[in-house]
Amino acid sequence: MRKQTALLLFFAMVAFLTSCGQGMDATDAPAEEPAPTNASATESGSEPALVEISAPTMGATMLWVDGSTLAFIPEGSFEMGEASGTDNPAHSVTLSSYWIQQSEVTNRQYGLCVSSGACEPPLDPKRALGVDEPTQADVPVAGVSWEQANAYCSWIQGSLPTEAQWEKAARGPESQVYPWGDAEPSCDLLNFNNCIGFPTSAGQYLDGRSHYGLFDMAGNVFEWTFDWYDASYYPVSPAADPTGPESGTSKTFRSSNYYSFTNEVKLSRRLSMQPEKFRDDLGFRCVVQSPVIQVPYCQASAIGIIPSADGSLSNSASCAPPEFEQGKAFCAFGKSYANIFLTSGQLSSTDKSSLCNYGGVTDGLELWTCGPGSLPKQMKVCGECSNLPSAAELDCPPGYAPNDNGGCWWGIPGMESVGGCPAGWTPGGNGGLCGYIGPKNGEHCPIGSYYDPASGTCAGNAPSGAPVCAAGFTYDAQAQCCVAPTGGNYPGCGQNEYVNEKGFCSPLLINTNSCVDITVSYTNCEVPPPGDNQNGGDDEEDGGTSCQDIVCNYPYEFDGVCSCIYNPKP
Repeated sequence: MRKQTALLLFFAMVAFLTSCGQGMDATDAPAEEPAPTNASATESGSEPALVEISAPTMGATMLWVDGSTLAFIPEGSFEMGEASGTDNPAHSVTLSSYWIQQSEVTNRQYGLCVSSGACEPPLDPKRALGVDEPTQADVPVAGVSWEQANAYCSWIQGSLPTEAQWEKAARGPESQVYPWGDAEPSCDLLNFNNCIGFPTSAGQYLDGRSHYGLFDMAGNVFEWTFDWYDASYYPVSPAADPTGPESGTSKTFRSSNYYSFTNEVKLSRRLSMQPEKFRDDLGFRCVVQSPVIQVPYCQASAIGIIPSADGSLSNSASCAPPEFEQGKAFCAFGKSYANIFLTSGQLSSTDKSSLCNYGGVTDGLELWTCGPGSLPKQMKVCGECSNLPSAAELDCPPGYAPNDNGGCWWGIPGMESVGGCPAGWTPGGNGGLCGYIGPKNGEHCPIGSYYDPASGTCAGNAPSGAPVCAAGFTYDAQAQCCVAPTGGNYPGCGQNEYVNEKGFCSPLLINTNSCVDITVSYTNCEVPPPGDNQNGGDDEEDGGTSCQDIVCNYPYEFDGVCSCIYNPKP
């Protein structure tokens, strides 16, 4: 019997519960009238009613094949560069419409490409580890060369943005100085100037979004673009859809990073580097010029707690809160860290990505090293659950139905191809667009489609030719979806969350009854060196604190002077 490696395409339902910052539709969908189905049309012998579909407008978004969200950038002109620029003098540019990822490509998304065999791990060894680290799943991937970034964008049927596309998406039609406008940068608008000191999860700075709703167009990590760099290109560039010089030695990258100073945040600033090189603070996002409706992934959720229509959680599961132990606080490089130990628990995604790093299992307990910090920090820890719902109890999203593998199959029984549109779709009145006539709403439109409030349907460009899956995936004609390769992964699954032998993602079980709030305490690491106490004499004789009193916890060890240094065991 064919193995049903099926995982829920809209596992984003779970992601929405743990990462609200990624719900990025710019407009609320209006209430919908029940849509006709192809099945009923077949039974009656009549053709399905056509729906008048409008072209996408600013604010339209769609789910894309790597689990990212694309935002629509309409056709139009803007002022690129700046008046006093040397390699970036101001000039007017007109661009055709395009779609661009709302957030920088994350470790989770890049890891999907790596597991499918279409991408290589980041060249930077430190950043390569982040691709497989659950706590770093939503942090932008970095340490990749231009060639690696370009390969990823090609894998999702897109390309790196040209400099002009990137700058318009960042500045908007009014050519703002910063994504949010002309107000001076601050730590509540972007991750820069060492406000935090490391890259943060994508999509956190709601107030720092661009005119088109894009996140982190300033701060967090730099971003590769498509163009070759030439300091004298702007004055001779085409007025419409420029793609950069035909050749060069360096590729441009744009934006700023988590330690950029205020005067380095302007969106018109240009930088460059050889395409085979990399930086640990340089990532990317992709453009998809004309996306078409995509074959969905064969995704089934692991049997877990699925929210019902009213947002409540199943009561059939039994959840026990985890046990928690506070380890010793310790000092490293003048800052305080603390170890915590958990039994059958997991830190919430926010706490993991911003504060604590997983250190493996020690004596049957999960070790997490948190910090740096000074004041006590409260965090949420959730336990494991049993007596989970059966497959019949799964609340599958629009376009899916429960299967015998404990998950949801894509496909609606009785749906046939209509007028060149895929199964479940009908031709619209706006050249080449198809409207989704199966169950739908604004949050769960299938891959490659956007919600059209005018017709009350999901709309998208009709595909051409046979169904195509992303590189590394194979098409299952019976289920009408794409199957992951052996050992592969799906959008919505972190690298360490995919259960290969069972063919589904391990659930991120969310139940307020199984969660507890814990407090992590830190120590004072301002330890005066010997002989430097208030009385000016020897520390121990005068009652001062000796550096020999410092306690270092694994993976740090005392350096013999006055600090803890990082030294993990083999």
